Amino acid sequence: MTIRQEILLSGFFGRGNCGDEAILQVQYECLKDHFDCVISVDHHDAYDGFWNWYPYNKCRLIHASDLALDRYRRLRVMHVGGGGLPLSFNAAQVLSARLAGIPVAMTGTDIASATQYLKAREAKNYLEWFSYLAPRTRLSVERLTSLGVYAKLGADWACLLGTDDIGDSMATGQVLVVLRELPKHAMPHDYYMNVKKLLEKIEASTGLGVRLLPFCPEDERFLLSPKNLGEWPVLRHWWNPRRVQRLIADAQLVISIGRLHPLIMAANTKTPAIYIEPRPQSLISQAATKVRDMLSELAFTYYQSFEYASRQIDSLGVAAAPPAWLDGPAPSQKVERQLKWLFTIADNG
Repeated sequence: MTIRQEILLSGFFGRGNCGDEAILQVQYECLKDHFDCVISVDHHDAYDGFWNWYPYNKCRLIHASDLALDRYRRLRVMHVGGGGLPLSFNAAQVLSARLAGIPVAMTGTDIASATQYLKAREAKNYLEWFSYLAPRTRLSVERLTSLGVYAKLGADWACLLGTDDIGDSMATGQVLVVLRELPKHAMPHDYYMNVKKLLEKIEASTGLGVRLLPFCPEDERFLLSPKNLGEWPVLRHWWNPRRVQRLIADAQLVISIGRLHPLIMAANTKTPAIYIEPRPQSLISQAATKVRDMLSELAFTYYQSFEYASRQIDSLGVAAAPPAWLDGPAPSQKVERQLKWLFTIADNG
């Protein structure tokens, strides 16, 4: 019997964030025929019952604090990747893999600023632990190049996400609004009022109904807080990215207030979409930087504030086209390149 090699997948997994769960599902489906997949999860912060979700129920799970990777004799490569991970995400396990002679790759992530948390020299030293780097935006590649770190242009894994066949009639032909939970320090005092006014204006301008689509448990909790937006229906499917992408496919328009992956799912399904930045300009952080960086890869309607979005709706109505990938290799080709290199470093170390 052939003994299969293992790959360790590390990311913001097990939390129920729809974008990250989409990334994991695509990674698993691209890799499962070549490796036995092991998933690294911080069990302390994970959502209770995540182990019953797909593909966790198909894989071996280890804790993110498991540093004795040298005992996993079949483990051939570790992969860190997906979304807006901090530069040093899961660094203890990355170092443990390198000390055990296991190559490590990082793909599909952002390098928002190589000096945001670390000095440039230390950032370069850390990144040189990786056998392969392929961030998902050109701007991230440029930042790595400025450090003297070699990288290829990669892609967001979720661009290959499949779509459920079964939809939800409540989303068909409606406007879906994804509203990101904000920490208290970043939330304007009039945040809920601005959101409510915007939703009312969208309904009046489009003649369509609004449905709220939380993208993670925190978003849902945010919607159910004492100042909730209870007059609009909430569609709860954040743990099932394929179902969420089906809802987006069935919608007339998607408006994402603070989250990136609704735009990627809209691009996958050719659904018109708008992004609105919810934070004041003085508090825009890495989460917003990654959205602006993605504009170098994906064309979509971007409004830098509630006020600007509201003015545009007043003058133009709700005008949006489906997000479209810009010139260059298709996302599927970039993902294939990421896979090729993972296979190569697994074989060659």
